[in-house]
Amino acid sequence: MNTLKELAEKTDFVHSVITIKEISDEKREFFGIATTPATDRMNDIVDPMGVYTLPVSLLWHHRRFEPVGIVLTAKATKNGIEIKGSIPMIEKPAALAARLEEAWQSIKHKLVRGLSIGFRPIEYSFLDNGGIHFHKWEWLELSLVTIAANAEATITSIKVWQIALICIVMNQIVVLQLRLCRSWYRSATPEFRRTQRF
Repeated sequence: MNTLKELAEKTDFVHSVITIKEISDEKREFFGIATTPATDRMNDIVDPMGVYTLPVSLLWHHRRFEPVGIVLTAKATKNGIEIKGSIPMIEKPAALAARLEEAWQSIKHKLVRGLSIGFRPIEYSFLDNGGIHFHKWEWLELSLVTIAANAEATITSIKVWQIALICIVMNQIVVLQLRLCRSWYRSATPEFRRTQRF
């Protein structure tokens, strides 16, 4: 039978949900919350001020032999760890390219909305509800997961939609400006038009 200490030391995953705000197909980047101080579905709490160095590996469902990208930035706050992750686009080998594309499309279309940290406990205490409060921990990896234990750990944005919207809006502004200039130029007197060079 495992003691509570042995159980705490074997705990190495805490999950959260992805909330997508923006995505970038060009850069294939997404933003999210890796962990929050909220009690998760396992009654555990992971203090966001853990110990980590970047980059952190991004895995597909905690499968250590199936990396799909990296965590580029991480900002620890009292409310959680805000992250920016990236999934590369490659052509070969085909199996790796297919896994990376599956991961990217799953995030983009909100089929996979969870983030889960894989970590090694350093300092912890036991909670009255049976859970564990992890005060200090070593961040080993971040995984994209379908169902998360911490409902607040989420993907907050994917860059492509924002960039596409900006391009569409800017294109419309340029077209509108050209139409206004053309309309104004046509309404100008012939003498004025001869003096202007466009």
